[in-house]
Amino acid sequence: PSHIGVANWTAPGPGVPLTLIDSGVDLSHEEYVGRPNTVVLNSQSLDVGDGEPHGTATASVAAASVNAKGIVGLYPQAKLQLWDASPDGQLTVGDEIAGLTAARRRGPGVINLSLGGFDRLPIEEHAILNAFGAGQLIVASAGNDREQGSSPSYPASFAHVLTVGATDEADRVTSFSSASQAMDLAAPGQDMEAAIPTL
Repeated sequence: PSHIGVANWTAPGPGVPLTLIDSGVDLSHEEYVGRPNTVVLNSQSLDVGDGEPHGTATASVAAASVNAKGIVGLYPQAKLQLWDASPDGQLTVGDEIAGLTAARRRGPGVINLSLGGFDRLPIEEHAILNAFGAGQLIVASAGNDREQGSSPSYPASFAHVLTVGATDEADRVTSFSSASQAMDLAAPGQDMEAAIPTL
């Protein structure tokens, strides 16, 4: 809490929808077994690949419950909704957009997009604006390209997206977190304790 300035902050009550659009989540992991209020919006795949542990890890940091074995997420009482945007081991904009649509249909909440690319795609922007207009708070990572010059990343650089960069243990920007004029917040994002798929 001291690193993110929330010592006197009261989390929202239980049940606010938090949709993670990411790679699949290993729901057999001890951090999720028996977690209440967890909704799988599509089939969760765990193909072997560099990005596949990401969904499991991100979900644990965001919302592992107090019943978990080792990690308690930032909002453990969230209604955790999961959308696998990489069912074949490759995250696609089409699968991201399908996830945005599924989240929007379930009512207002928060959508987390810890993903990005360098192409500004009107269809992706339209889907994000549509979700925002339906009452969703869209959160996206600023990107991991600081050492390559911090080219603008999308969806982080779209309007109406809460863009978040990463800090290290000393509350300094990490070596990888992209610089961006669109950045709204920075939060711990290096050497985080997180769940890793066991499959």
